[in-house]
Amino acid sequence: MRHHKREIGFFLTFIFQLAGRRFKMKSLKDILAVVVGILAAAGAIFYFYKFVTFSDLQGGHNYGWMALGLAAVAFVCGLIYFLGHVNKEEEIHITQ
Repeated sequence: MRHHKREIGFFLTFIFQLAGRRFKMKSLKDILAVVVGILAAAGAIFYFYKFVTFSDLQGGHNYGWMALGLAAVAFVCGLIYFLGHVNKEEEIHITQ
């Protein structure tokens, strides 16, 4: 009986398999951009919700500014991640 070990998940090596393909985050910059971007997007959604549902009509502007700032941070992190992968060729084998 042959045992094939296939690791699926998000491990410390930041390698995970999805539909038979392997994606790698090769640098610390990519990892930080993804983590900070996701946290900033979640914070922007939270503060935007707080801004929209604020009970007083004259207040709540600070929540709006926080949401806008965190959305800008998430956008910049997305740019850093995706522009870092432009013109990088991945080796594709003929059997894939």
